Amino acid sequence: MNKALSILAIASLFLASCNKDEDSKANQNPPNATSLGSLTIPTTFNWSNSLKGNLNVAINASSNFLTEGQRVQVIDELNNVLETTTIKGNKCSFYLNLPQTEGSYYLHTPSTGDKLQIKGTGNISFKLHTNPETDIAGMVKNATPANQRKSSSKKRTAANLLVNGDFSQNSFSSSSSAGVWFQYNSNYTWSTESGSKVWKTKNKKSSYIEQTINVTSGDSLVVTTDCYNSGYGNAYIFVLFYTSNGSYLGYTATSLSSGLNNSSTAYAIPANATTAGIMLYGYNKTWFDNVTAETKSAVIDSDNDGVEDSQDEFPNDPNKAFTGSYPTAGTQKLAFEDSWPNQGDFDFNDMVIDSKVDYTLNANNELVDATFNITLQAAGAGLNNGLAINLVDATSKSAIQNSIISNISGATQDPNNVNGVIVFHDVFQAQSTYYTNTGTGADATPDVFTFSITFASGTSTNILPDFYIFRTQERGREIHLDGFSGSAAADAQLYGTQDDVNGTYKTASGLPWSLEVTSYDTFQHPLEKVDILVAYPQFQSWAESGGSLNLDWFLSPSLLNIF
Repeated sequence: MNKALSILAIASLFLASCNKDEDSKANQNPPNATSLGSLTIPTTFNWSNSLKGNLNVAINASSNFLTEGQRVQVIDELNNVLETTTIKGNKCSFYLNLPQTEGSYYLHTPSTGDKLQIKGTGNISFKLHTNPETDIAGMVKNATPANQRKSSSKKRTAANLLVNGDFSQNSFSSSSSAGVWFQYNSNYTWSTESGSKVWKTKNKKSSYIEQTINVTSGDSLVVTTDCYNSGYGNAYIFVLFYTSNGSYLGYTATSLSSGLNNSSTAYAIPANATTAGIMLYGYNKTWFDNVTAETKSAVIDSDNDGVEDSQDEFPNDPNKAFTGSYPTAGTQKLAFEDSWPNQGDFDFNDMVIDSKVDYTLNANNELVDATFNITLQAAGAGLNNGLAINLVDATSKSAIQNSIISNISGATQDPNNVNGVIVFHDVFQAQSTYYTNTGTGADATPDVFTFSITFASGTSTNILPDFYIFRTQERGREIHLDGFSGSAAADAQLYGTQDDVNGTYKTASGLPWSLEVTSYDTFQHPLEKVDILVAYPQFQSWAESGGSLNLDWFLSPSLLNIF
């Protein structure tokens, strides 16, 4: 009896195990699925392949460095400036929309040369190397080779502002003051090279000295020196600019190549600078001689907007200083299904657009104007749809109540939304020639819709364009990207009906009515009635993983199933 009971118990466990395995398999996503609706999707997935969101930057710098008002840029790997903003209260922020699989992007401070690679959004700390006494190694890393800097004629144009620039006297000071070299340490010696007395660092030791001089903002400072770098050492010239209260605004570091150097480099003296520090840094038997510092009258802020010409993209326009774009890099590709609140067929070609928004800022980092370039790649819907944009708060993605639009040229202001734009009311009437570009219906070169917005004075950069489509004959039937809400014109009675969940523009299983791809490459949308899983075999694992796998799924299409 006990043996029989044991056999029955084992059999029961075996059956339970089998049933458990079957239940587990039933909850798994099907392998090589052909319908997006059959997948289980993480509820937090936003259906975008981009690195997107607010990047809040806390600036970490030494107490003697004036961060307030300094500029921070977003640059790419070729040092192209993509965005510019200003530090306020040791903080700054960007709203980013960047390709995740193409290129590298960095934060950059022009005043110090510091760079930090951007690897995500959220809150980060950006350390600036600004203290010569405790972080000279970090400052050295920011140096630019002398041959990449603007040189100046060696010919003297004014009196040398430095005292003892030829090191004929052994007069160094242990405290910083004008008219004398301040020594940071004693790892140096005096030597004679080619009959001239020089300042020289000791064997395998580093040392640096600094002398301050009076300067006038708006002038150009020319620093010249003779220097020998053996190749086993290092040689750098730092020019630091100070305000009247002793805080310094930034520095420029120049590295000198190995061998004998006869360097002459011009530096723009920034606004609010009253003194400049000339700092020489050497390591391992490097020597300097005949150092001069001279100033020339030179206009560095032609339009008097507080941004020097070297960083002002509009040096002759006081109302403009910088440019930026949305997305931050690449182009935003948006693909819509138009059957909301009913679930679509997931070919995502009812309307497909490419968008790039280029905007300008003034010296206070306020929006001045923006130009929208929208390419209508496909119009595969059987219904008539319009395209609209709402300018919303970038942090909350909610409507901005006060009007920030001063003028619109090339499009229509939306009478139902205070900061809304109607690109077109009916896609088929807006086309220059009828096309669908879906493999069914007519093909044609896509139309491009361009319009511009002038912003009201004082408009913040913390805004986003919310692109959405709407039914031409039923204005309230809107379809938005995940994370955005219906506009003031949306019919709220449709929320939560059919397959929509409370106006979230997602189904109960997390499926969308729109996709976003941010890329330099082209998104080739599926043919009519071809599920996106069939058109893009890697899309399934991207969606199932919540966007963590196969981020470049759109680069590997099934060529017979795309337009």
